[in-house]
Amino acid sequence: DMRGDAKSALEEYQRAATFDPSNLRLVLDVSRRLIRNREFTGAEQLLERASREKDAPANLHALLGAVYT
Repeated sequence: DMRGDAKSALEEYQRAATFDPSNLRLVLDVSRRLIRNREFTGAEQLLERASREKDAPANLHALLGAVYT
């Protein structure tokens, strides 16, 4: 089933982004996909962790703000 494969892939990417929150491109992509899937808690946790990175971009903080609302 393609949905199952996509879900498994997203879970793997989420683990990778959690392991390396400095990979901001991956964090943003995974977070957007989680939000699209209405998995707000996962997106929030990932974005909060990545927002602690020294060079976290403004769009990451904006996406985190959107998750809060």
